[in-house]
Amino acid sequence: MSTLNQIRDLIQENNIIEEEKIGNIIIITLKDKKTKKEKAYINMVACNATVANYKTNNHWFTECDTMEVPSITVLSLTSEVKGMGKLILAYGVLTMKERHPDIKYSSLDDMSNKSIHMEDNIYSKFGYTPTAAVTKTNVANTIKLGGSEKQVLLDTFERKARAYLFPTQSRSPSQTRPSQKRQVRGRTLNRVATKTRSNALKRIRSRSRRSRSRGAENKG
Repeated sequence: MSTLNQIRDLIQENNIIEEEKIGNIIIITLKDKKTKKEKAYINMVACNATVANYKTNNHWFTECDTMEVPSITVLSLTSEVKGMGKLILAYGVLTMKERHPDIKYSSLDDMSNKSIHMEDNIYSKFGYTPTAAVTKTNVANTIKLGGSEKQVLLDTFERKARAYLFPTQSRSPSQTRPSQKRQVRGRTLNRVATKTRSNALKRIRSRSRRSRSRGAENKG
């Protein structure tokens, strides 16, 4: 099963996926299956050689006009429920990747409070890295940004999404089998050792009883 289908199935266990298109903008919303309450939404656009215009709050904005390469651009992402942000980001970007196989990159402007963090950042977990020069800071795992724009190869995004959302599936057989073998082998050795000790004790006790019996006969 593809990563996108796995994510879709995971989302649809408890949620409804709704999609709307306004001009070139794709808006995907996740709602609770029972209450119909909105949990998260993402706005995206497939940026190619043309300039994509979109309207929000009755004002027109322009995106993609400064992109050097075609890109699936995440315009905004909002999550009302913890854990839904990563699901809708993965689902949205991979949906657009499937629809636009000619596009190789995804980009966004990271305006979050954790934008300077290298590890504790949702976008970093999906492989997004700054496009402008960055410098390290004196604070561990943080950087000084040269700008807010970040990008990632879509193939890298999909691989990171699979590892992030389905970590157990990302382990290779060679990573899991040795530990299982050691555990099984350890249990087997323990059992053999216990059985050997038990048999040895039985033989010693038997010899002891025979010796005592012979001694009693000699005394008689």
